[in-house]
Amino acid sequence: MYVRRPYSCHELFGFDIMLDENLKPWVLEVNISPSLHSNSPLDISIKGQMIRDLLNLAGFVLPNAEDVTFSSSSSSSSTTSLPSSLRDRCQMAPEYFTAQKMKKAYYLTQKIPDQDFYASVLDVLTPDDVRVLVEMEDEFSRRGQFERIFPSRISSRYLRFFEQPRYFNILTTQWEQKYHGNKLKGDVPTLVNLVLGVDLLRSWCYKGFHTGAISESAPVWSLPTSILTVPKGNVTLSAFSKSETGKLG
Repeated sequence: MYVRRPYSCHELFGFDIMLDENLKPWVLEVNISPSLHSNSPLDISIKGQMIRDLLNLAGFVLPNAEDVTFSSSSSSSSTTSLPSSLRDRCQMAPEYFTAQKMKKAYYLTQKIPDQDFYASVLDVLTPDDVRVLVEMEDEFSRRGQFERIFPSRISSRYLRFFEQPRYFNILTTQWEQKYHGNKLKGDVPTLVNLVLGVDLLRSWCYKGFHTGAISESAPVWSLPTSILTVPKGNVTLSAFSKSETGKLG
């Protein structure tokens, strides 16, 4: 998607569902452009609440008139005219940029991954990881009456239905399993874990880690030692970092 920010894409779908005599739901069709017209007080009550929650969920903010005037009158420089994703990449330390590409390649190229392997994706986070997880938690906090169905603590079973593995699906699913769990049931240990997860992200953001700024306390992801270790006499050193990360560029 060619957009200025990857978080600015949202879409509303309308599901037509029929209940049979046993109250079992059947999906009739899915509309990509559902009607939002309100012809009755009930329509206004339901759709009005939904539209409000939708705009809050999308993070839509009306700019101040002063900001709009200043933006239109100020001349754009070569730096400010760049998309934010490119500016972030330009400011990111080279070691973080390389680590991000290597980490994504590592988790997408395993032949038979198991849960323990996927869970390790949270051991060392990259700036990209932190930005995505922060946005996910922010969206969840302003969801209103919406219920998030993906990622969820059971969404790992659905990953196989994607045409190809997606790194951020793996990351967010593991985050959900570790820090959210049974949050809808009000489980106290789960709520404590959720607070710990949010505090972790907040601490990284305070340090500017999500921007790729270098910090002595910030970790840099690296390949496991088992990948880098080769048997004696084997001159075919793993070319993982070159061949696989090149595919992601």
